[in-house]
Amino acid sequence: MVEDAAQAHGATVGGRGVGSFGIGSFSFYATKNITSGEGGMITTDDDELAAKLRIMRNQGMRNRYEYVMAGHNYRMTDLQAAVALPQLDSYDEVVAKRQANADFLTAGLAHVTGIVTPKVMPGRKHVWHQYTIRITPETGTSRERFIEKLTEAGVGNGIYYPKLVTEYETYQGRDDVRIGSYPVAERITREVVSIPVHPKLSQSDLEHIAEAVASAARP
Repeated sequence: MVEDAAQAHGATVGGRGVGSFGIGSFSFYATKNITSGEGGMITTDDDELAAKLRIMRNQGMRNRYEYVMAGHNYRMTDLQAAVALPQLDSYDEVVAKRQANADFLTAGLAHVTGIVTPKVMPGRKHVWHQYTIRITPETGTSRERFIEKLTEAGVGNGIYYPKLVTEYETYQGRDDVRIGSYPVAERITREVVSIPVHPKLSQSDLEHIAEAVASAARP
């Protein structure tokens, strides 16, 4: 099993860290909770696979000029590692702050008509790389108008992954991609908006965000 844990550094399921169930794939892109600017990390407990991956990332070399397969240059630089590693020392605090911010927003938006806040399932630990709400028809306003109002209030926002994978031309007409009807996913892509949850938010920032969302959700 390959785990897409790109945004889930430190998240758990049943007390077990993501990336430990199969082959974990984490991103260190600039916006991620831990970042080196670019690059990422693969986790595995399979020694044979780990050895193969190390060769693949190093231009196919087992040792210097000992090429054993066609590989690529996927090595993380020492500079990138120097940027990422110190973040581990305070990462628990970063996650705790994101969790507290998410809790505040969820409580503050609980009674706003038409706004659906994200939920943490039982047995899960969420690290809140993003805090994504849904703007449903019950708000009486459109998502476009909602975003306009948030922007006018100075609250950052984003619509991430605005289409289903199967809606992109590059994935259509391929034998290995199954395209069908996905009404729930299609509806959600029209409703989602992400709002700030990052650890640098102050209490006044959080209050302003909650107030701005509630105001923007009104017709």
